[in-house]
Amino acid sequence: MTVDYVIVKSPLASHPTGHAARVKTKHTITFEELVDEVANRNTTVAKSEVLSVLEDLFETVEEALQDGDTVVTPHTVLRPSIQGNFDSATDEFDPQRHKIVVRISPGKRLRHAMRDVDVRKVEWDPPHPRPLTWYDVATATQYGPITPGGDGHIIGAGLRFDPDDPRQGVFFIAADGTATRAEQMVLNTPGLLTLHNPMLPAGSYRIEVRALVNNHEVRAGQIDAVMTVGAKTRRRAIGERKVTMRPRRGKGFLMASQEDAAPEVQR
Repeated sequence: MTVDYVIVKSPLASHPTGHAARVKTKHTITFEELVDEVANRNTTVAKSEVLSVLEDLFETVEEALQDGDTVVTPHTVLRPSIQGNFDSATDEFDPQRHKIVVRISPGKRLRHAMRDVDVRKVEWDPPHPRPLTWYDVATATQYGPITPGGDGHIIGAGLRFDPDDPRQGVFFIAADGTATRAEQMVLNTPGLLTLHNPMLPAGSYRIEVRALVNNHEVRAGQIDAVMTVGAKTRRRAIGERKVTMRPRRGKGFLMASQEDAAPEVQR
């Protein structure tokens, strides 16, 4: 188990050195994924039982905080707090100026668990679109061909862009550097782009996604493969593996393979 970190410039003018460490998280784990992991570790406990116990725990913690109590667990310490300034000792709580919040700090067990974790310095990789996979619908093929006028899927992360901004979008980069933008989008999400392929001339292409990152600048990411236009398009044979798209809760889309059912033979 290793925590990766990068060194970045500190946004604080008062920082003594001007640089600070920033942890580079590998994944975002959802509550449902945690429940699945707990259920998988103990085959005698069903997922529904885990959810039921956790729901009782959450309700008990919430009621204690609402009653003004501090809740101490091995992982966290939670206490109610009030934000906002008071004019004098006689001033009272005003919902327009004050707000009740929960302060959270790590508990003893969590502090101990993180005490001996290994750390690793990695290179700073600025946020940018990360297109990973190209799927050509007409040929039912990953990578390889691009069918002009057909449809295509791009799978990855951080892909969503503003289609009204000509600087952003899906671009097909020819060998001579000419970039052709896909003007017709069917689906535009962070994990999946579906588009109508432009009418490209024969040749080799790299597929690049350009998007505005953090409302700051347009950055680009390319699929690590060279695609081609001009190869003979063929239909998928019966029984050949077909790649389809299916959603996965909280994590974009998965590529799922399946076999085509053979058509019924008319006699």
